[in-house]
Amino acid sequence: MLLYNECTMGSHLRRVQKGIGVRSSADPRTHRSELTSAGGARSVRQNQPEARSGLPAVGSKLVNRYGLEFVVESHVHVPTTNSLESWRQGQKSDADLYPSIIPQNLSEKLMSFIAAVDRCTPKTLLVLDTMPHLRRGTGTPDGHWVDTLGNSGSNLLFIDAAQIHETHFAHEIGHMWVQYVEHAEDERVMEDASDPARLHQLSFVQSFVTDLRVNEVIAEKGFDGSMIQADQAASVASLGRAIDAGYRPENRREGVFMALVLAAQIIEEHKSGANTLAKLNDTLAKVARLDGELADLATGFAGIVLQNGYRTRDQILASIDGCLILAFAYTGDEIDLERH
Repeated sequence: MLLYNECTMGSHLRRVQKGIGVRSSADPRTHRSELTSAGGARSVRQNQPEARSGLPAVGSKLVNRYGLEFVVESHVHVPTTNSLESWRQGQKSDADLYPSIIPQNLSEKLMSFIAAVDRCTPKTLLVLDTMPHLRRGTGTPDGHWVDTLGNSGSNLLFIDAAQIHETHFAHEIGHMWVQYVEHAEDERVMEDASDPARLHQLSFVQSFVTDLRVNEVIAEKGFDGSMIQADQAASVASLGRAIDAGYRPENRREGVFMALVLAAQIIEEHKSGANTLAKLNDTLAKVARLDGELADLATGFAGIVLQNGYRTRDQILASIDGCLILAFAYTGDEIDLERH
């Protein structure tokens, strides 16, 4: 497990790398932000929320498993899917407090990609470490996502900083590219935020489709997509082993997520040929023996995307709509695509 270490706060902490917008008093866009910063002093007192939450002090440095370096700039309260309804009611907690971190050594290729996206939006980019290995409930180990809608002044990039590879970083910037450059991201959200599981299901389906386009974008930008493909294949293989060990979806919403993992691999193998088809067929066969309806759901998701496509906004929305209808019908939930 990697931990932050104290480092000397020098001018490098405030030196903004080209293309990354970091909140500061000199940034006029900060005044449009609804984020609240907690702390900011190098010496953290025990009664401050970041100290109570076990967060690293301002100025702390992390070098992760892939050699990427991050320095803590501040601590920021932000809402997530799990706490959105509470925020709407004016309730905040230390669980929504995250270290705001500045990457120190991203490659020139990634910096150029970030700069290209940055020119297309007035929002700053705020990178937040979820620290899931130390703070359960704040994120998923190896999980990364970007929130471009939750704040009026900042694009929020949530990362597991200890585990992120530059390719994964590029993938999240790719979502911003699809939104701000290609104008093809699905920006629809639920009106009712009282059921986090329902919100997650919407997000999973949207990400399942847009990830396909994003992976193409980062490949076009010269990033090594084989790592993401390997992660995907490993997830399917892990799922197969879990089934062998007795794993069963606890509920139908978990089944949807499981089916989306399989569907993504079905589509990948449809594009690339039969290189890993045996692995998928084995896992899919195991799922089919366990639950034929669930296996049909996975192939149904893949079929919708292969039929509608995922390269233009119209194709992406058509694929998402079809998958949403299928997913929410499977879980027994109602969804109105015009209103929700």
